[in-house]
Amino acid sequence: MIETCGTTHAHDEDKLETFMERVKEQNVIVDGTIATAPDHIEKLWGIYNSILISLVTSGYVHQFDVSLPHHKIYECVEYLRKELGDTIEQVVGYGHLLDGNLDLSIVARQYNSHQSAEIKDLVYSFVAKYNGAISSELGCGFKFRNLSHYSKGPVELKLEKMIKDVFDPKGILNPYKVLPDE
Repeated sequence: MIETCGTTHAHDEDKLETFMERVKEQNVIVDGTIATAPDHIEKLWGIYNSILISLVTSGYVHQFDVSLPHHKIYECVEYLRKELGDTIEQVVGYGHLLDGNLDLSIVARQYNSHQSAEIKDLVYSFVAKYNGAISSELGCGFKFRNLSHYSKGPVELKLEKMIKDVFDPKGILNPYKVLPDE
């Protein structure tokens, strides 16, 4: 899905039609649609938003929101499918790919803490190997702050701490968020 918001609707539609023709000619996509009516646009977003809901019916979903260089996004999905094999139900990559973010869902038959740890390690190691980030647009907050070593080096982390100390010397702004435990 591509959504545009240019200065004129007609200009946006013309550019999307040209884009659609080119990617079909280059066999990048097989088919697609351009939605201009509000109800059609809403239906397409409904399909997108139902992806995660439909996956939950298949088992336990390990959900990730990572960023990677564009050329590594689908390779990540293929790598995880190969590494996890038949120990999981499916690996699904979707999301806002043009900005380098990948919504990644790995569906297991049921929750298993050992398998969960293995999945996290595979995902985070792949992301680290290709200089991605383990948390894209959602930020790191509480959940990812102690995993920042997968996408940041010690110098970067030290610099972040120094900046935080300058602007928040008492540590009262968003305590226990962003920076890892020392």
